[in-house]
Amino acid sequence: MPGGGRLSLVRESLGRAALLVGSAWTLALAFPVTDWGWASWIALMPLLVIVLDTTPRVAFAWGWLYGTVFFSSRSAGSRGPSGSSAPSRGR
Repeated sequence: MPGGGRLSLVRESLGRAALLVGSAWTLALAFPVTDWGWASWIALMPLLVIVLDTTPRVAFAWGWLYGTVFFSSRSAGSRGPSGSSAPSRGR
């Protein structure tokens, strides 16, 4: 079956993408709101394992995905109650 190789490649890529998205969210939790500093070391391991196992171009793409998910999750959580990025004063 000629399409079987493509299907397994897609499944492998989706599995890696899901692992990196979950790992990036875990890294976002390591910052001051939850204060899970220890999680940052665990969250970087999947990225390092995947990047070291691929070509530089593919590693760049995986790193781009990881960084995009991480920074978008951090910026979404840094908004104050009024929608501004300034911290609330408790009023």
